[in-house]
Amino acid sequence: MTQTQHPTKLLTFEEFLAYDDRTDTRYELVDGELVEMPEVVSPGTENRSRDYRYKRTEYAARGITEYWIIDPELKQITVCKWVEGQDEDTVLKGTATIVSDIVPDWELIVEQVFAVAN
Repeated sequence: MTQTQHPTKLLTFEEFLAYDDRTDTRYELVDGELVEMPEVVSPGTENRSRDYRYKRTEYAARGITEYWIIDPELKQITVCKWVEGQDEDTVLKGTATIVSDIVPDWELIVEQVFAVAN
């Protein structure tokens, strides 16, 4: 199966403020590109399936090139990147360092994310 990447439309600040995709998803504007904030996995089988599986299609359709799935139950963060028309996932736990392609020179340790939640 071949997937194609949809072109990303750069937004002005005014377009960003008016943007509404009729979900409760939070977005950030980085250099005119709409970037999704990290996704926290909700409890329950149906929610896990949605957060890990079905949202990938939605994000690809929106042209989102990087997002994180934060899983409090498994104490892991999956960094999902859209690279040349393919999903590339990196699962991080414990003392692993999270690095973002979108936010240069930014790092965070996985344990730090879950320490704040406790």
